Amino acid sequence: MIAPANVVIGISSDVSKDGTACSPQSAAIADKVLEIYERGWAQNVLLTGGHHLRSWNAVTEARAMADRIGHLLPNDRLQVEWVAKNTRKNAEYSLVFMRRNNWDSVIIVAHPIHALRVQKTFKKLWKKQGIWKIRVVSAPSPYGGGSQRRWQNFYSFLIWDRLIAMPLFKLRGWI
Repeated sequence: MIAPANVVIGISSDVSKDGTACSPQSAAIADKVLEIYERGWAQNVLLTGGHHLRSWNAVTEARAMADRIGHLLPNDRLQVEWVAKNTRKNAEYSLVFMRRNNWDSVIIVAHPIHALRVQKTFKKLWKKQGIWKIRVVSAPSPYGGGSQRRWQNFYSFLIWDRLIAMPLFKLRGWI
């Protein structure tokens, strides 16, 4: 059982190779977001993530997740943030939605390896803004099937997240 929250936020993780749908990782995140909403643990859904492909037919990561689960949600309960291209921007742009809707509690769904960086990034930024009720849960998924090389297998993403992204976020003061 998860303590209820105003909103569940899905932090996207790539799109399919052709850019028209969720990667397996984003699909698992979207499915977990829907499960949390359907169980009544969150009253609203926010999906966040921008473009990584420069293709004419590519959708944003958040739009791909919305296409996967949006038809199962009431229109007034789903919001989509499609600009953020990194975890820090996910936190910044999601904060705008938190303020606009007077939400003060959140469940964030992320890929298991990414979840630690998500938690550190969101908590550091949001606690300064008075949002303390933050819980991060993970959505396990298979690797591969996406457009970014770092998502091709466990080791490539682990190296990317722990040896590149985490130190970079630390140097910038984001975590």
